[in-house]
Amino acid sequence: MWLSEVLVSLLLVQLLAVGVVTFSRSALALLRLYEARREAMQTNVLALEMFAREWRVAGYSAVAQSTQGIVAATAQAVELCADFDGDGSTVGTHERIAYRWDATRQAVMRSTQDSSPQPWLGRVPEGGFTLTYLDPSGQPLAPPHVAPELIAGVQLSIHTSWEEALLEPAASSRFHATLVVGRRNR
Repeated sequence: MWLSEVLVSLLLVQLLAVGVVTFSRSALALLRLYEARREAMQTNVLALEMFAREWRVAGYSAVAQSTQGIVAATAQAVELCADFDGDGSTVGTHERIAYRWDATRQAVMRSTQDSSPQPWLGRVPEGGFTLTYLDPSGQPLAPPHVAPELIAGVQLSIHTSWEEALLEPAASSRFHATLVVGRRNR
């Protein structure tokens, strides 16, 4: 074998190695991107499920006593209550739950009556958390403040976004979901 043949072979092996490394790095970056998207979507879906469960439980009374269920309702905030311990009051631990959009943090905050508000869903732009209250026929009730006793259901719309720094140039993705939930305990 001639020296020129060995050098050409080494060059071809190096080119092949560079191609394999480049492909592997691109595949890994794409995998990380899809993982970030999946995690963000999963977080949003779990948040919707949590809200739906708490909305359905609003107004529950362990002793079958009439409870208001919705304390306050606006387009970007709601306060729900239930009597889990059966004492006839909704002031026990975790019996009042509030959701509200916080402009400073660009997040939806969730709190119970005995805790400070905590970020429940992050990266929510202005107008990304909207509550539309529905009457018994499913028609929207007139905002901005809705009388809690008229509310039969809610339509929750959420929009979240996140940066995908793995892409060149960095792109942003959005998640949008709408959930309609009826009141179980009125």
